[in-house]
Amino acid sequence: MLDETRLETRAGEATAWKSAAWMEVTEERGALVLDVCGVLDSAGSSAIAPYLMAGVVSAPSVTIDLRKLAFCDAFGLALLDRAVERAQAAGTRIRVTNLELPERRSGPEVGATGAQRGA
Repeated sequence: MLDETRLETRAGEATAWKSAAWMEVTEERGALVLDVCGVLDSAGSSAIAPYLMAGVVSAPSVTIDLRKLAFCDAFGLALLDRAVERAQAAGTRIRVTNLELPERRSGPEVGATGAQRGA
């Protein structure tokens, strides 16, 4: 189960947090619901990875809800992919919900060097 030393429990739900990402844990219609919240970048992914990986194998049915996710980069996507693979290997019924692509932005972009392009 989840490491209770880093969980705050309130009225049937738990929150795991550290940095700008956190996870809220509830149960809905017999499924464990893991709400991934905040910023899922390198630091955020590292902060919640142990909790997410433990959560996806702690119930027969798990939903990872991304509705409260403000940002997700390649580190976050890789973590979600690993979590789904781990759940499937354990025989957990897994769903990922509310995965939305951000709106495409127009205007100058910043490249890897920090120089503006498209201006």
